[in-house]
Amino acid sequence: MTLTAHTGDRALAENVGAPAAARRADAAPALTQHSTGGLWRWAIGTIPLLLYLLWAGSAPDPRHAILWTWTATRWLAPAPGLGHVWIASALLFAVLSRLAAGALACGAGSVRWRSITAGGILIVAVLVRVMVLRWWTPLPLDAASLAGKAAAPVDLTRWPQVLADLLTVLLLLAACSRTQRCLYLAALYALHPLALFAVAEGSRVLLLLPAVVLAGMFASYLRPWVRVALIVGLAAFCVARLAVTTPLQPAYNGLLAESLTAFGVTSAGGLRAALVAIEIIFQGLIVALALRRKWPLALAWGHVLLAWALVAPRVLPADVLPILALVPLAWTRAGWVLSLTVLSASAGVLFTSAAGGPALPRWLIIATMLPVLIVEVEALFLHVVRPAAPPEVPAPA
Repeated sequence: MTLTAHTGDRALAENVGAPAAARRADAAPALTQHSTGGLWRWAIGTIPLLLYLLWAGSAPDPRHAILWTWTATRWLAPAPGLGHVWIASALLFAVLSRLAAGALACGAGSVRWRSITAGGILIVAVLVRVMVLRWWTPLPLDAASLAGKAAAPVDLTRWPQVLADLLTVLLLLAACSRTQRCLYLAALYALHPLALFAVAEGSRVLLLLPAVVLAGMFASYLRPWVRVALIVGLAAFCVARLAVTTPLQPAYNGLLAESLTAFGVTSAGGLRAALVAIEIIFQGLIVALALRRKWPLALAWGHVLLAWALVAPRVLPADVLPILALVPLAWTRAGWVLSLTVLSASAGVLFTSAAGGPALPRWLIIATMLPVLIVEVEALFLHVVRPAAPPEVPAPA
């Protein structure tokens, strides 16, 4: 299907990952580049916010949350640290959201325009990552660092992860160009705060993202049974991963685990069994919808990973990176919302204290994860009630 500004149907956004031939099957015509001339203004608007974020993350101790400090000359000056990092991330996320809304409703534009856009996104992405590696002390985003609330030292062996991250940006640009979609969609990953934090931390999940994007790009050339196996295999992996997770840990951002605990499910075995049962039902619904509606692989994988994130008792920022990398290929509103709320949860952990690991108060877990659950349930409901999509056709190279 194709997205149009005049349809007003938010459900159509979920199928943006379909190849160009399948999207053209919709009767509504796509918007041209001339009708989205204001997008470049939003793209340029990300630059000062990126500079703000770079400055905010340059504190020797990034956990410092005070927004202002007194200088030696008794002047009140802004102080880089966690407080400004969160503000800059939220503002950058808002601008990228506006950019996404326009990019989902426009075409690829002319060859010259595509070249300029791709070059600009790539240059900004490279420069920002160079400055991140040069200036930032990584925020504690992994489980061990969050438990000790310790800022990790700069690790100079992060170059494989950085190269994999830049390869992901290049592949997303190529995927958008190949399917005649707006290249600004690639900026949703390239300029996202979550991706920058992962580069600063040297997350090993970055090494997997090129393979995830390649699978989403060329899934239309796979045999149908291979695509089915990839969808079912990932769903089974998510269920198995949840089955071996220890649910009775200090509450981080597991909305369902915290809700079940509040209703009296306090044994590890009972809580694990309940979560696994919910996950099996959730994944079964998504797999059934993916096969019946002939979802593109990227869209199916995005919803499968979201189902795991909504049921799992602990979702770290690195766990959301594959979802974020799939967003430019197949837009999922819940995945986009989760990419910010998971950072909010990590920031909140640094202000709390609990023995045995990172913890969040119940109200903050609800505030960060309930919107994701609502948006995902709404999206799946719209997929259930709307007509099935036409069969997938390989897009032209």
